[in-house]
Amino acid sequence: MNPAKVEIYRGPLAPEVIDLGFDPEQRFLMALLRDGTDVFLFRFDNAASTTPTLVVDSLSVPEAGAMQTIQRWNHEVLGRVRLLSDGPAYSTRIALVDSDNDGSFDGAPIIGDRTIFVTSGIDRCDLWDDLLGP
Repeated sequence: MNPAKVEIYRGPLAPEVIDLGFDPEQRFLMALLRDGTDVFLFRFDNAASTTPTLVVDSLSVPEAGAMQTIQRWNHEVLGRVRLLSDGPAYSTRIALVDSDNDGSFDGAPIIGDRTIFVTSGIDRCDLWDDLLGP
């Protein structure tokens, strides 16, 4: 089966793509982008000529400036989560929670270093189920 290709966006946002995160249900695409020292996370709905939605940026959330990866997970307590991390160190993270998996993030992101994620219990490996997908 060949999925249909749809151009969802064409235009300037930022010159460097850091990482892309795909929704397993194919509802949207997340793009982590850099423009100089500023980092932006945009959401693109899976529709022709969509308007990107800014989710997080380093101007309002300074920790976003260190982010290097987007991962998708199911968390036993939180539900569906997009986890932004600062690369191999994984010392700083930003969790975007979609508890009912409706494709919309719930409330403010959870932002913290390794200690905050461990002491809150969010970081217990037995609570996470990766969604690597195709």
